[in-house]
Amino acid sequence: MPKDDDQLPRVSALRGVSIAQCTRSRRKERTRGLYPYSPPPYRLLQTLLKRPDLAQYIKEVELLMVTPDTGVFHDRYDAREGGLSRVELLTPDYDISGEIPFHFILRTLSGLRAGQLEAYMAVLLTLLTNVRTVNFRLRGPVVNHLMMKALVYRPGRSMKTLKFTTDSTSGSGTRNFGPWLKWHRIDAALPSILSLPGIESLYVEELVCLTTTFEFSLLASSTLFSTLKRLSLPRSNITELHVGSLLMAMPKLEHFECLLAYDQSDNERCHGEVLSLALSFVAETLVSLSLGIDILRPQPTLWQVAKPLGSLKNFKKLETLHIPIALLITPENVDDISEIDEILPPNLVSFTPNWRDPRVATSALHYETTRMVKIYYAKRSWPLFDAPKY
Repeated sequence: MPKDDDQLPRVSALRGVSIAQCTRSRRKERTRGLYPYSPPPYRLLQTLLKRPDLAQYIKEVELLMVTPDTGVFHDRYDAREGGLSRVELLTPDYDISGEIPFHFILRTLSGLRAGQLEAYMAVLLTLLTNVRTVNFRLRGPVVNHLMMKALVYRPGRSMKTLKFTTDSTSGSGTRNFGPWLKWHRIDAALPSILSLPGIESLYVEELVCLTTTFEFSLLASSTLFSTLKRLSLPRSNITELHVGSLLMAMPKLEHFECLLAYDQSDNERCHGEVLSLALSFVAETLVSLSLGIDILRPQPTLWQVAKPLGSLKNFKKLETLHIPIALLITPENVDDISEIDEILPPNLVSFTPNWRDPRVATSALHYETTRMVKIYYAKRSWPLFDAPKY
């Protein structure tokens, strides 16, 4: 897909004329070329309709999740010369049959005739029955989007990795969850996303939740979520309450990455006992854990954790831990090595503490934390000897 959708045509370019009307007089066996001005997914769809055997070789796709008003053709001539034939439009056989709801088929056919790129890409997804990784670049709301419906209704269980990315990432580290990002509403679509059969890895680059918790309580015991092993939420506005709602629905999760966000202007703080309870849902399966804390609208006073996590000894399989040091111990106990010995899991291989707030990372605190980690590793390496002094 192109990196930007600025040059994509609009549905209004056809002025409401059905594509079937443009292609009505075409000869059935007429050879059509791949016109350079058509969006790449449409040209790929044309190719797969002629050579469906090629679909098995496509393992990974990156698609722009276009808005419903995005079209395929710039004008009626473009539609006539590069469009699907009337037979293909009226009697498509795109593997959208069997258990697929009839309303989805009708909506897809209507979109094809109207020249909506959304509909053509939905059909393309149903043809790619052997794809393993799908990356959606978001441009509009995902709820009720035809491409999301196509993911749910597509045959087979080949897809293992699903990604939702945006173009809003900047190197500044400061984020603004504006209306355009809230418009995506991935939080409302998460239950249907997680119910996709066979999915093992989910990556959501920007997750904005407009409610206090995810509405997963009634679905938590469902086996639909049992296949998910990796969840990455590197940029979000969620808290420990959302984490609990998520993890209770993922009994086999092995890798979890999440950035928690707290609005200091509203006096939001991280409650370690709540976060500990949330993580306990995956205590028996978790292999790697990466947590970060982002302070939204910081105030002159330093932001503080309400209470640390407590012991992680029950995480028997946890090998990699990347976590703010404030979630483990209080600043006044940072030089107490016995404190961290009683907290960290027994089989830890890699431990990397990070900072919840750059203003707190003073040189003295940084030195004490580094010293504490070195002593911890030294005691792990030479348990029968006194730990070296730094």
